[in-house]
Amino acid sequence: MQYLTSKEGDIISKATLQKEVLKKELSMFDRNLDVHISNIRRKMSNAGLSKLHIRTVHGKGYSFSERLGKIAPLFLFFL
Repeated sequence: MQYLTSKEGDIISKATLQKEVLKKELSMFDRNLDVHISNIRRKMSNAGLSKLHIRTVHGKGYSFSERLGKIAPLFLFFL
């Protein structure tokens, strides 16, 4: 969580998160990181926070945003 919040708004690849946070290389079928993100989201929800602060960017990685309600750049493309 600390790594994601320090890079707020940036899309952090799963490989980078795996290497920087879990200190190991990402392998093709490794779901370790996904489970950690899921657990963090659950804990945020249990604490009364929105789990939407951590956004999955399919095919890219994860992004953290302190503010909710930001319109995703991809959504703007369709307006």
